[in-house]
Amino acid sequence: MRDKVNVCICLLFVISGDGVENAFCSSKYVMTVSTHLHEAGYFPGTGNVTDIGIGAGRGYTVNAPYDRDISGEMFVPYFTEIAQAVYETFRPNVCVIQCGGDVISGDHLGGTNLLPGDCISCVKKILEFKVPFIFLGGGGYNIINTAKYWTALTATILNVEISKDIPENDFFLDFGPDYVIDVCKRNVKDKNNAQDLSQKVCVIKDNLERYVRSAS
Repeated sequence: MRDKVNVCICLLFVISGDGVENAFCSSKYVMTVSTHLHEAGYFPGTGNVTDIGIGAGRGYTVNAPYDRDISGEMFVPYFTEIAQAVYETFRPNVCVIQCGGDVISGDHLGGTNLLPGDCISCVKKILEFKVPFIFLGGGGYNIINTAKYWTALTATILNVEISKDIPENDFFLDFGPDYVIDVCKRNVKDKNNAQDLSQKVCVIKDNLERYVRSAS
């Protein structure tokens, strides 16, 4: 931090990244971006869009909450628009991306209807920024879906083509009945709407312009 390196930490999992946020909420050299489920009674209950950091770090905390059962059709444009705004105002020198498996549909503690391909579309947006990256795993309580997600994600990061068929291995039977890397959506209604998410994007962009771009 002494050399004023701008670090962006992107928390791409289902719960609010309150621990990481609290560690850097007063720093203007580390921006945390958390996209997460936010509803009454859902742990940890933090991460409102108006939570933007304190002191010298005010404006350098970005919280992008959403409602239950968000789909890729809603989430991907929501995430990518925020990511682009963060890049244009903060200009990170390095990005740390934590990709929790709990954000994938079917997770026992999650609350989204996202597929691995949806999250990978978001990661591809970050890869466009052409800065050094560190990718991390995270939570994931549906072991099979998490394994599928991280495998597809690793292939994307390395720009490697892989087969959709699960190869034979000691745990092959656990991947039935289809034995492919794809994950199925749940038949649930997306509780989000485009207008509400757009309003959150406007709040986030306004904060970035007011506190981050004006300080650069």
